Amino acid sequence: VDLEYYQVKKAEKKYDLIFTGNMAYLPNIDAATFIAKEIVPALKEKYPQISVAICGANPSPKVLSLQNRQITVTGWVDDMRDYYAQARIFIAPMHLGTGLQNKLLEAMAMQIPCITSPLAAMPLHAEVNKELLVCNSTLGYVDAIDHLLTDEVYYQEIAANGLAFVKEHYNWTQTTEILNNLMKGGSQA
Repeated sequence: VDLEYYQVKKAEKKYDLIFTGNMAYLPNIDAATFIAKEIVPALKEKYPQISVAICGANPSPKVLSLQNRQITVTGWVDDMRDYYAQARIFIAPMHLGTGLQNKLLEAMAMQIPCITSPLAAMPLHAEVNKELLVCNSTLGYVDAIDHLLTDEVYYQEIAANGLAFVKEHYNWTQTTEILNNLMKGGSQA
């Protein structure tokens, strides 16, 4: 992650949750649908004004159909950092084939607490319940969101730990140095 580009940016929080990605990609369509059809309805009782941003290029008709009073589907945005800054929590309930999710690392770099699935968390090697939250069910996501929205100390702790994790393990400059050294015939150290 380019930590000079993805920095903490202060903005009014317009969205409680944000999910990003190419919205024509089946795993992202599935995750966006899960957020809209499972998580948001389960949150509505306690949070009737819950607001969600689904941001990303090429939203499929299925993703476009998710837009309503509480869910904004943006399509392409010029600067994703603006939307990250306007959101309180990044959520990525990935259930289908996935690799390293840069979207999680970008959100963590901007000090946004992240909640994701075991599938998306596994490649990151982050410490669960310290650097990000991992859930297996609708109820798990709802409880994690509720905890972050109601406990400011916990919210700040997860956000700060996520940023520290990205700085230590996914810093663009450090990773590029390792790659340059390997290309010159050196070692990873």
